[in-house]
Amino acid sequence: MRKKYKNLYVFIITIMFGITMFSSNVLAHSLTPWAKMYTKQKAGGYYHFAIGDWYHPNGKIVSYYWANSTVKSYFSTAIVGGINMWDGIIGIKETESKNAQMKVSYNPNIAADTAAYVVCTLPSNGHYEPGGVTTEMVIGNITKYSQTDKNKVLGHELGHVWGMEDLYDVNKNLSSIYANPYFYPKATQGDRNGIHICLNNPWYYASGPDRRAKYQKAPGVWAKNETLIINGKSCRFDANGFLVE
Repeated sequence: MRKKYKNLYVFIITIMFGITMFSSNVLAHSLTPWAKMYTKQKAGGYYHFAIGDWYHPNGKIVSYYWANSTVKSYFSTAIVGGINMWDGIIGIKETESKNAQMKVSYNPNIAADTAAYVVCTLPSNGHYEPGGVTTEMVIGNITKYSQTDKNKVLGHELGHVWGMEDLYDVNKNLSSIYANPYFYPKATQGDRNGIHICLNNPWYYASGPDRRAKYQKAPGVWAKNETLIINGKSCRFDANGFLVE
């Protein structure tokens, strides 16, 4: 269930699917054009991911701090296991509260059917202005979950930080940890394609052994019959938009 208030977003997901998205109080870039194209209602076919229109950090590393020693003792292993599901595409760094971008806390007394919730207070000067965001991820009473499932819950949530949207409420059969959070041992190729977009590095890799790559210059605009300099590297694309090595 999702409730929206003026300048305050509260995100709650049932215990079956774990906790949901939160954002960072650092400089952010807009995902609005991508979110309009890659909605969860359109997910399927080649695109087993969806992009959410909310704050997220620039860069691949987010710093965080634990609210207290209890939550750290319960979930320090899980947050590492969760980030490892992303194979190094995104990362986290524990730090002091004064330097952190997000807070992680624990409340075992929230509703029994809710694994966790996130409160994100938006700045008065608009959704994608720098700074002014306060975010807290509150983990519910999932201490009796297996370690593997704890990892998956936090891995799922860490993708939300960068802009990944849930899919299970529209299609539970997609190949994504956002459609079926507990089925996959790590982020799928679709999930990673979505994260590439969220990182302003919009590569698309086909599933399967060849993992052929395409590149989107803008939402839905693919590089074709051209050579581009991307991240300092010359990349040539054929008529079908595939990268030519």
